[in-house]
Amino acid sequence: MQKPESRRSPVTQDAFDALVAALRSRLHQGSDFPIDACERFEAGLAGLHGPVQIPDGGAHPEFPLAVLKTLPEALEAAREGVPDLAEPLSKMAPALRWTQSYRDRPPSSDFLDRYGYAQFVGPANVPSLMVSDRLAFGVLLLAPGTLYPAHAHPAEELYVPLAPARWLRGEEKWRERQAGDLVHHASGMVHATEAGTAPLLSLYLWLGDLATGARILPS
Repeated sequence: MQKPESRRSPVTQDAFDALVAALRSRLHQGSDFPIDACERFEAGLAGLHGPVQIPDGGAHPEFPLAVLKTLPEALEAAREGVPDLAEPLSKMAPALRWTQSYRDRPPSSDFLDRYGYAQFVGPANVPSLMVSDRLAFGVLLLAPGTLYPAHAHPAEELYVPLAPARWLRGEEKWRERQAGDLVHHASGMVHATEAGTAPLLSLYLWLGDLATGARILPS
């Protein structure tokens, strides 16, 4: 049986373009964001070409995700702090395919009920709106109070939380991050995240080694 082609959506295309433009405009606003890293991520976003394609199945996840019940609240919290990012993301939401890593070895007994992510752009092994082997771009969702424990990966990463959350980077102490902050992780840097009282949406960008996933570190 022939697999149906992915669908195009003008609304999703416009929203994706608006999200990329809003994110690019924020790249130079982070006071502790390295200039050379800013330039790398800017070049990655500027290199996105071609129409988005809604994956077959639309917003249906690869498997049921309990955390998606918090998505409406998470989007509402994001609109309060970063409407320029939250509004286009809200319009894209019906087209996203949500998935998870760590299903074989979750870091805690309830983690998979409190976590998920959707990829907008990236390698073809994860359903995306646009395929790329140079840049991964998507959004993380954590339920309120969820700890994403210390982990590391070869890819260089940028996170942009859309609500207040705590962050741990390398040897630094835990630090409160606000909606719209730029949180940079160099290749191999150990980092962790903890959602606040509201569910957390956080945009992410990966550059470099996209094939090697994150590894949770022993506690």
